[in-house]
Amino acid sequence: MTCDCQSYNRPELSGDRPEVALMPPPSIAAGRADPTNSIMVDACIAATVQAIWDAGFITLGSCCGHGKQAPSLVLGEHERGYDGLIALIEAVDGREFELFQWRLIQLTEVHCPTCTTRRNE
Repeated sequence: MTCDCQSYNRPELSGDRPEVALMPPPSIAAGRADPTNSIMVDACIAATVQAIWDAGFITLGSCCGHGKQAPSLVLGEHERGYDGLIALIEAVDGREFELFQWRLIQLTEVHCPTCTTRRNE
């Protein structure tokens, strides 16, 4: 599939096809500063992102690859059911997507002298 999508953050990869505004589902909108705002998605993967949201998956980012790399999705930290997600992507889009998952990892531990327990207990 040839991509001609515009890239808002990579002008050197931009094509002529503008991004598509999608309304995020409540599971994604709740975490946003303004949950009534749409999310701009690369045009050639907009239907795929919408199908993923409709299936109940939370995404934190996406990119079509702009013809230079594979399309990619960043999933929320609690997402599971990757086999079902991969099958859904294949049914809707047909391209192989790179899947990433955001994970919150504690890098430092702060001890509070007035606390009776440590923060990560």
